[in-house]
Amino acid sequence: MASSIFFSKDVQGVKIITILDTRRAYNLTEDEKQLLELMGEQGDEKEAIQAKREELLRYPLAIRVTYDRKLWYYKTGDSYTLAEFDNLRNANKKGKWFDKQKSIGKIYDNISNKVEELKNANNFSLKNLAAELGDKKVTTKESLMIHWKKFAESKDKLKTKEQYLGAYKSFFIANGANQRTDDKGKKVLYGRALEMMPDDIKRTHIEKWYAYMDSCGNSSSTKSIYLRAFRALLNHLKSQEIIDNVPKLTIPKSTRREDNFLTVDNILKLRDYVGDYKQYADWWLIIYLCNGANLRDLATLTWGDNFSTEFTFVRSKTAGKSPSLVHIPITDLLAPYLEKYASTREKGQRVFPQILLDATSERAISNRVHDFNANIRNGLINVCEALQMPVVSAAWARNSYITTLTWHGISDAFIDDMVGHTDGKVLSGYQGKISPKKRMQINSLLFTNPEEDM
Repeated sequence: MASSIFFSKDVQGVKIITILDTRRAYNLTEDEKQLLELMGEQGDEKEAIQAKREELLRYPLAIRVTYDRKLWYYKTGDSYTLAEFDNLRNANKKGKWFDKQKSIGKIYDNISNKVEELKNANNFSLKNLAAELGDKKVTTKESLMIHWKKFAESKDKLKTKEQYLGAYKSFFIANGANQRTDDKGKKVLYGRALEMMPDDIKRTHIEKWYAYMDSCGNSSSTKSIYLRAFRALLNHLKSQEIIDNVPKLTIPKSTRREDNFLTVDNILKLRDYVGDYKQYADWWLIIYLCNGANLRDLATLTWGDNFSTEFTFVRSKTAGKSPSLVHIPITDLLAPYLEKYASTREKGQRVFPQILLDATSERAISNRVHDFNANIRNGLINVCEALQMPVVSAAWARNSYITTLTWHGISDAFIDDMVGHTDGKVLSGYQGKISPKKRMQINSLLFTNPEEDM
């Protein structure tokens, strides 16, 4: 991070400060290198040698201009060690450090005056300021926050964008940003943390983030999503030569697939439940009986030619990568739920129109799916309490589907095919070879307890 400032001013929304830019140091002189080598030969501790090295490092003195969350650095041509910069900041009213401070002050005042002139002329932009000051001495860079938001907006899927922006919010709050509500009622971040540059990132920032996520009670799955998004951003910045290295991240392994499932005896309790919240138990069972499909895919599922045998769709999660075709057998187990909740069988019509209603845009669809999922989750709380069983969500249906088939001894390759996995180790050798008859037989096992069948 940049060292402490000693000139600072806000000119009509443009922040101008004088800083020691500690993101990159100048190379040591040969004499300085030899001094460090001599210390090593004399048996000095590594910590002492490192401390001496940091003491010798010189950094450029710059005037940083911030506007609309973009940063420009004006290099003054001077460089100082951290100790020298302290002398410069704390200079008295006489002496060499005070003289240097006055010299820098003239440059600073010149930039401040240029900003004010452009602002008063209604012609201010960082580009115009650069032209006034001379392009050779002005370095244009965007903050980490700007890069992060641009990278998030580059994603095609709304859910992916939201994950990247969720990670962005979590990271900056962890590192000192504050949150307020703007005039439109939208929560926005503010504070100096948002001025962080990509190459400002240190291990301490990441450690603070880990601690913050722990304090928020974030699950391993959420932490994993956020950290993977952050790593993807950093890899992107490195590929663009904006940063030199990607710091190592410790990404927790999600425990969701290992623990979040229902055994068949509990699934049968959901099936047999009678009460005010019956519809929510039914919707969980619909998802389970439909290969554990994502509700987003069920929302856009349509009737095809084979009304009485199968549904077919491409998983939305893989549509933009390696499209994965999924077949849902219409078993005798699923048929009663279709009679109760599905639309009239007409080719091309949505099977479950009540999920999306009239939503057509990607954001509206995402919001409807989210709300429908939330309603199922909230309703299931009452169902599970009445049945004295673990509280589940719609997401558990997929894990339960995979677990049930696994316990029935169905091969991994067939399970991968049924749920639309494209990364199974042996899937490539079997993809497409599972017949409609076999799919029907597999899904007919979903209400059969494999433990009793052993």
